[in-house]
Formats: sequence, C-alpha cells, structure tokens
Amino acid sequence: MAKKQGSIIGLDMGRSSLKLVEFLPQRREIVSVAFKPIDATRIDDEAYMSSKIKECISQTMKASPSEIVACVPGEYTTVHSVQVPNDEDNAQDFIYWELEQYLGNALDEYFVDYVGMGSNSKETSRFFQAVAFRKSEVEKLQRIIGGAGYALSVLDVDVFASQNIFEVNYPDQISSSTLIIKADLHGAKLVWTQRGEFLGFKHFAPSTPFSSEGPNRAKQIAEITEQLKAELANKKNPTFCREAVTNMLVCGDLARDEDFVAALESDTNSVLSRLNPFKELNYQPPKDEEAVAMQIAPQFATATGLALRRGGDC
Repeated sequence: MAKKQGSIIGLDMGRSSLKLVEFLPQRREIVSVAFKPIDATRIDDEAYMSSKIKECISQTMKASPSEIVACVPGEYTTVHSVQVPNDEDNAQDFIYWELEQYLGNALDEYFVDYVGMGSNSKETSRFFQAVAFRKSEVEKLQRIIGGAGYALSVLDVDVFASQNIFEVNYPDQISSSTLIIKADLHGAKLVWTQRGEFLGFKHFAPSTPFSSEGPNRAKQIAEITEQLKAELANKKNPTFCREAVTNMLVCGDLARDEDFVAALESDTNSVLSRLNPFKELNYQPPKDEEAVAMQIAPQFATATGLALRRGGDC
C-alpha cells in the first residue's frame, strides 16, 4: 500500500514512555497511535531517546510525517498573564519587561512566546498570555528529534495541549469551570480552564515514581490524591477559583488505574470522567484492538492535542 503524505505527529515524550499520535488534517483523521516504554534512567541520554523515537515512527506510523509537534513539560516553563495598556506603543517590549520582573532575572536563558487574549471590560488594555521556555530544554528537545532524523515543527506546553484536546472533544463543556487532571507515573498536573481561557496549572511530583504494583503502590496513590485534594480545597488563589469547578476530567497514564481514579473520586467527593481524546475525531482502530484502544485513550490526550496543532501556531 502506498504511504499517505502530509501527516502530523504529536509527540508526548514522558519520563517512562513515548506516546505518538499521527493525524491527517485534511481528513481530520487519526491514522495511528503508538506507545513505547523507555528506560527512565536514560531520559538524559539524547542518542537513546532519538533512537526510540526513530524506531517508534518507523514501526508504527503509516505516513511520512511532514510535521513533528512536541511539548515542554509545564514545570519547565513559566506562564504569566500580562495586561498591556492600549497606549503602550511596543507590546512586545512591555511583555518582555513584565516577564523579567516576574521571573526576577533577564530573559537570556529563555525563549519567549505570547498570544493575545482580548481586551479588558473597559477596553483600556489588552491581555496577553506569555510563556517563557528554558532554552536548555528546548534545545535538548530539538537535538533529540533531530537525532531521529526529523525537525521540530511546533513547540507547545503539555498543559496547553491537554486543554486543546478537551475543547476539541467537549465543545458543549467549554463554558463550564473545568479541571483537567493530567496524572502520569512521575507526577500530576491540575489544569484549570473556562470559556476557552487557560486559568493556570499546578504540578505535583510524588516522592518516588508511581508503580502499577508492589508494596508502595497504596502509599503512592494516597500521596498523590492527598496533594490534589489539598489544592482543590485551597481557596486562597483567586486565579484558580473564580467559580466552583463543575467539570472534572482525568487523563494520562493513571487514568487507566481504577484504584487511583476511585481514590481521587472518594477524596474529592467528585465524579471524574476519563478524557477521551478521540471522541470527536475520526479514528478507527483495527477491529481486534478497539476495546484496548478505548481503554488507553486517556493516555494519548496530550499527544493528540499536539497532533492537532499546525506550523505557525504559537
């Protein structure tokens, strides 16, 4: 069979696995997904990581990728909302200056990107969402993808990708106050969003990586759920508590763990939905893999959100 052309690959490079989603934008179709475990002790071995990405693409992707979209973990970025007065002549200089004040140092060690978020109610100023990426993390990611024989087309943040895929698949819930829980083996993130606006996120790391079995498993579940519960009960941060959360979804590796989800529901007295990144997209896995594909779907939320990004996006 001749290979299709023009696919976009969303690459979610975690500390214990690679997740790739191949997307054909012309047909709005996901043509393949891939999960590849990696040795967490070799996460800093760039040649090893490059070889795993190359192997995964060559073995499972069905088209010749035209774009690779990847992300930096939110904990390695600084996200800051900046309000720029309308009479300010140079919005970029203002945003850069505000970021420097927020970070407490110069931006020499960062790449900066920003996007307009509209005007304030009196239309006297404009809001921008600015992101500062550590150059060392971005350059490392570029080298790893380059070592696999590809070029990084678009760079995103994992928490933005999670929000993106939520909005694509749950358009009827965008206006509600939503909490997305991205829970993976090496940590969990809480992502708040409402009316298409990114309100913020918090990151939690367990004292030891989560294990699917073994004597520490119950302790690790309790540790993560207690941290999440404490943050949900925190009413001191108005950015995250404009309105009561009415919608909670979980994605990531731990979304498959029944004990984790049950403990989180019990501790927060809430009902969690598993985020299905394929809900509104055209994805037809092989018949004999359909059941498994739906079970693992929440693990691919970030990778799918990345695959739906295009070159030139911020």
